[in-house]
Amino acid sequence: MRYGQFLRLFVSADDDPAGLLPVCAATSCTLHISAQTESSTTKDTEGDWEDYEVTGLSYDISGEANVQVPFTDDSQQLAELIEMMESSDNKAWQLATIQPTQGGQNREVDQVICSGVGSMASLQVNAPNRQNTTLSFSISNYGALTIPS
Repeated sequence: MRYGQFLRLFVSADDDPAGLLPVCAATSCTLHISAQTESSTTKDTEGDWEDYEVTGLSYDISGEANVQVPFTDDSQQLAELIEMMESSDNKAWQLATIQPTQGGQNREVDQVICSGVGSMASLQVNAPNRQNTTLSFSISNYGALTIPS
């Protein structure tokens, strides 16, 4: 995989993976996974190290993109993301490699890296003077991610 250019974030307006579309004009995406741990050290534990076990996972996945005008029918863009933010439904997401196409839009999934369902946690639009208008958003949840074998 070269420079992350063949890795895309796909988002659905609901929790149905069938409706996954890439974020249009994406410039970056980040997956952050956190583990909650609990000390399991006992009097029988040997050595100077404490023992910890994972008791829960949480994650958030965020993306950034340039705002595109006109909108395209086969990608998620600002208007769709605003609608997602207003609804309380969970959103399906997927981080996947894409099949590079000559002169194409690189929207065909090649291999899924991980996927999940979460709530739209934030949406921000930045429109500085004489610069590109950008958007950023994040989706958060707790629990297991789906990682294909």
